[in-house]
Amino acid sequence: MSRKAEKLIAVAAELDAVSQTGTCLAIPGDVRDFDSCANVVRQVIERFGKVDILVNGAAGNFLASAEKLSTNGFRTVMEIDTLGTFNMSKAVFIHSMKAKRSGCIINISAELHWNGSALQAHSSAAKAGVDALTKVLAVEWGPYNIRVNGIVPGAIKGTEGFERLGNLSLMNNKEATNQAAASKSSSSIASNGLAAMPIPMQRLGEVQDIGNAALYLAGPAADYVTGWNMVVDGGSWLTVPNMMFAYPNFTEMWA
Repeated sequence: MSRKAEKLIAVAAELDAVSQTGTCLAIPGDVRDFDSCANVVRQVIERFGKVDILVNGAAGNFLASAEKLSTNGFRTVMEIDTLGTFNMSKAVFIHSMKAKRSGCIINISAELHWNGSALQAHSSAAKAGVDALTKVLAVEWGPYNIRVNGIVPGAIKGTEGFERLGNLSLMNNKEATNQAAASKSSSSIASNGLAAMPIPMQRLGEVQDIGNAALYLAGPAADYVTGWNMVVDGGSWLTVPNMMFAYPNFTEMWA
């Protein structure tokens, strides 16, 4: 599910190409609108009968100082991340999981709010809300045999977020940020200093690392696991107090 049908078609084709048994159904929708979420869920149920697993991965982010961050920019990220997670979870609960008395919800979060990450007031607030929702929904929906957990990724290379947050020259420039993310032309985090940070595992994360975490949380091995925000970051949250201060040019600029 995403807002743009043309992007969905390409992703659905890629997933179908690697699937041995499944079929990908791609439906345009906006997570900020509950009616849109409910409509998508109803179409999925019409096609497949029920929803077993929901992954809430919608997010918006960019580098912006709190002073320059617009109210609209802050609100938009809150609506996509926090409200979107609530809307999709509620729609799936009402239309499928409650009656079936089973299901698994996985919310994709971030570590930004754990240490007051600079230039991330909007996303930090939004992801803190997502983490809180994970715990509350786990408590409320546990009696229906529905598990709700979160994944908290570290820096994952090769992703759009990596491109959006990896170049300090994009700070407070929304248009340039969007262009860089679309073309993947921004200076990478690795070249700006993150690769030199003391990550205990001595490497940046891979997309597969997050996939493996999702498979665990969605599978039978985690049948008694709920309300947990699972950190997948190579241990960097233990050793890196604030990501932006690993950039020498950021420290110099801030001073």
